[in-house]
Amino acid sequence: MPRDLRRQDLDALDEKQREEVLVGLSTARIAFTGSVPVRTFWTTVYQTVMEGMFADPIHGGNRNKAGWKMIGFPGRDRGASGERGEYKDKQFPTDPLSIADMS
Repeated sequence: MPRDLRRQDLDALDEKQREEVLVGLSTARIAFTGSVPVRTFWTTVYQTVMEGMFADPIHGGNRNKAGWKMIGFPGRDRGASGERGEYKDKQFPTDPLSIADMS
C-alpha cells in the first residue's frame, strides 16, 4: 500500500494499489488524521457511487444506462410491469428505458 496517501492521487496509483486503498477504506484499515472518521467517509462515498451508478440517467449519473445494462435492469416501469415475470432470470431483450426515453 502507498506509504503516504496524501502525496498521491488515486488515479496516479496502479490498479493493485487502488484496490488496496479501496479495501483499506472499506475495512477501516486506513485512518484519517484530524478529519472525518473513515467509516463516515466510506459510507458516504459508497452510497454516492451506488446512487450514481444505478439511478435514472436523467439525474446525471449512470451514463448510457451502463449500470442498468450491467445488472440486466429493464428500466423505468418495465421492472414493475407484467413483463418482469416473463423475463425473470433471463436477459431482457431490449435496452433499458429511462425517464428521458418516455418523454
